[in-house]
Amino acid sequence: MKRIVTLTALTFVLCTLNIGLTTAQNVGVDVASPVEKLDVAGGVRVGNTNNTNSGTIRFVTPNFQGYDGTQWINFGSGTGPTGPTGVGTTGPTGPA
Repeated sequence: MKRIVTLTALTFVLCTLNIGLTTAQNVGVDVASPVEKLDVAGGVRVGNTNNTNSGTIRFVTPNFQGYDGTQWINFGSGTGPTGPTGVGTTGPTGPA
């Protein structure tokens, strides 16, 4: 009986909060069929943390940062490239 009550309570919470779960263990917030581990329909607020787990993202005013396993790295200025970047090549070609 306890399992049925627990499952019913969990189902109520998931439906009330509009959280989707899949057999692939993906979680959706306001997404019925999430396609990634966390799939959010809307904005995501990122705060500060001092945890040092590889892959952690945080926001320390005015920068978004990612932890690579040894250090926090700023994500950049957000202006983007103005010409060829040469990702995966020895020298970019093409118009700037």
